[in-house]
Amino acid sequence: MDGDSRVLVERLSPGGPAAACKAISGGDELISVDKMDVSTKSLEQVHSMIGGIEGTSVHLCLCHAVGTSRAQYTVTVIRRAVEEVHPSHEGHIGMTLYRKGDDDSSPLLVESLSPGGSAASLGLIAVDDELLSVNGEDVHFKPFSTVHDLIGGVEGTSVTLSLRRGGQYYTAQIVRKLSSSNPVSSPAITI
Repeated sequence: MDGDSRVLVERLSPGGPAAACKAISGGDELISVDKMDVSTKSLEQVHSMIGGIEGTSVHLCLCHAVGTSRAQYTVTVIRRAVEEVHPSHEGHIGMTLYRKGDDDSSPLLVESLSPGGSAASLGLIAVDDELLSVNGEDVHFKPFSTVHDLIGGVEGTSVTLSLRRGGQYYTAQIVRKLSSSNPVSSPAITI
């Protein structure tokens, strides 16, 4: 992650301490952990900063963006072990997206494809392809959390993505599969 990258909340673990505080939302930007700026930290460093001894507290400063307004807030979360639970019907396609710029109007680009995931198995999508729409719904100006919800769905069902590589437009229909990923706060979204 470079110094210009933002660390965004991808999603919250259901039943986890961050979700229980009811203040943090998917798409919120993490500014600091225990008053330490995260803008120049790697994802591994940020994950390590957030983690800690069960029962101790961590102070998070975040920014919630709605349209053009931004509201900064701080929460204190008590660390506890959380087992990531994926409902048996939740399917994913094994693709990580990132934004080229700093806001929701920036293009969504493919960062990586999970080996063995539906998107990689299709053999059509490549790193740096731009995602334009999901099932016909334009994803420009959509926060990561909304794009995640649009692409994720019931295992075994399909999702249609419209993408662009260079000047070439194409459509990919992908069947959702169960995922064993364990998302953490990141400047990207894994779906």
